[in-house]
Amino acid sequence: MRYSLLRWRGLVVVLLIVLLAACGSGDKSGRKDPHGDIQLVGLTRVSDEAWDETAVRKVLHLFAYGSFASDRQIAAWADMPPERAIVEIIHVGPRNAKLSPPDNTAAFGPDGTLRGLSEYWSSPRSPLPEGRRTAYDSDAWRAPGRVWTLAATMPGLNPVRQKIGLWETNYHMAVNQGVGVGNAQIIRYYDQIMNDLAAARPYHEVIAGAAASAAVTRQYGHHNNRFRSGVFSGNEDFAREYHQLFFGILGQDDRDQDYHELVSIKNTARALTGMSYDPDDNSRLHYGSEEHYLSDLEILNTQITGGNAREKLFNLAAVAIDHPHSQENLPLMIVRTLADDNLQADSAKARALQDYWASINPKDLVTFLRGYAISEEFHSPERVKYYTSIDRNLIIANRLTLSSEERLLNFYNANIHSMEGADPFLPKHDVFGGQTGEEASTSGDVFRNAYNVSTEGSWRFERVHLVEDEEIVFTKDWRPVLPRGANGYRVEEVAEWLWQRFIADGHKHFGPLERVHVYALLARGEDPTQAWSLDPEEVISPADLAPGGRHELLFHDLSNGYLFQGTTPEVGNRNIGRAIAFIISTPYMFAQEGR
Repeated sequence: MRYSLLRWRGLVVVLLIVLLAACGSGDKSGRKDPHGDIQLVGLTRVSDEAWDETAVRKVLHLFAYGSFASDRQIAAWADMPPERAIVEIIHVGPRNAKLSPPDNTAAFGPDGTLRGLSEYWSSPRSPLPEGRRTAYDSDAWRAPGRVWTLAATMPGLNPVRQKIGLWETNYHMAVNQGVGVGNAQIIRYYDQIMNDLAAARPYHEVIAGAAASAAVTRQYGHHNNRFRSGVFSGNEDFAREYHQLFFGILGQDDRDQDYHELVSIKNTARALTGMSYDPDDNSRLHYGSEEHYLSDLEILNTQITGGNAREKLFNLAAVAIDHPHSQENLPLMIVRTLADDNLQADSAKARALQDYWASINPKDLVTFLRGYAISEEFHSPERVKYYTSIDRNLIIANRLTLSSEERLLNFYNANIHSMEGADPFLPKHDVFGGQTGEEASTSGDVFRNAYNVSTEGSWRFERVHLVEDEEIVFTKDWRPVLPRGANGYRVEEVAEWLWQRFIADGHKHFGPLERVHVYALLARGEDPTQAWSLDPEEVISPADLAPGGRHELLFHDLSNGYLFQGTTPEVGNRNIGRAIAFIISTPYMFAQEGR
């Protein structure tokens, strides 16, 4: 009995119908977290009973690509009041020692920004193999995405920072390397946004700072906007998207549509005049008053002042963040893209999120996400988030990784998402964002690649040694982190541990058919029909494995076997890899349910 491509596709259809650590749990200085207290106005706090290890793991999967937190740390968070635990989990400084314990600080150097990591990993001091260093130089082809991916999968660095950073720069305020935005512009853009968020700068200022960047100006081309002799010349592209994409002000009400298009957007375009920069991608923008519309401009029924484009962008942002359309739409835009594909605009859940967002003043994205992550609205069975290819593959990569040495040696290639048409800083829909989770979950090409990686490409998970020049330079050993009983590593316990590590559903979907496959792969390294010497075409049903079923005793024997007994460590670790390859090929690796 093998899970064929068609069978698993059918199951998919069924299922899917900053500072450094000072700003988080890794802070040893005693400095206060800069973000506001969590006051769940509108939202309902998750109960202490529901805030268990599975709830914590769901937060980690969604906001930290699974993270590198130990089982002990996850249990500790589950035992804390959720409002205390979430402050330790969600912050966006470069490091978070509890979420991502460093085993070797030399793996990433002293500066956790993309720029600092690029400089360190491409330098003579780099711990990377010499032949790979130049690929991380900021001038190298697609370097921003390569640096970001290694940062998101490196123990010791903060994966929450990278998750939120990718959302901000590839979805919410997307820029695209493919249309000419330069490497250095992208890296500066990313670091600026994340440093501002880590410092708890008011969210409208974070947005305005992003809008005033060289990356956004290059993306939309409004650096050529000019006001000469009383005549405006230029484009209105960013003037429109600053309202719609950055703040959620769509201007679609019938009574407001003409005003929005003919007054707010046209005057925003006039505000975006007088900018220039040198052709060098590394140069910063110059905000001049010459050829800038100096007078006040009426935008969103407010007079916007400012002596140059930057000043007007910041002054407009302070108005836009409080606009009724932004208050209504922006919190839903945030939650839909990051956490809930089922969120409906007219639902009670949406109204609760809007009330919570309205209560946060000044607006702070980190505070908003912390509160949402400990709410019943997040931990609800109605919530479903389909993983993008980047989400899914980075969760797999981080849950596979036990040390920074593995990442430096590229023992597991974390860039498999590129094979599925998803690349950081090359958003599929340009300014409208990257591949969505729904697109990934319904794509035959994506599913086929994921299936092939787990079958024909299962060597990625099975291999135990990395050999160079006929010498073993690295050995993978799962034993230090596996659950161990008095008699050793029992198959059932290891199987449940692996399922929870990768799927994080509290074993909700770890049914008898999934179990028999994982048990057989752990105990024998084979499909159950092979392990039991059955006809390979025989179909095994849950009833066959239930008490009184024809394979009950065989099933029981598998579950009570022990790994690493009577075999070499290589065989035990290989079998774990085979079990992982099976687990991540199931439909449950493509989405997350709230509970």
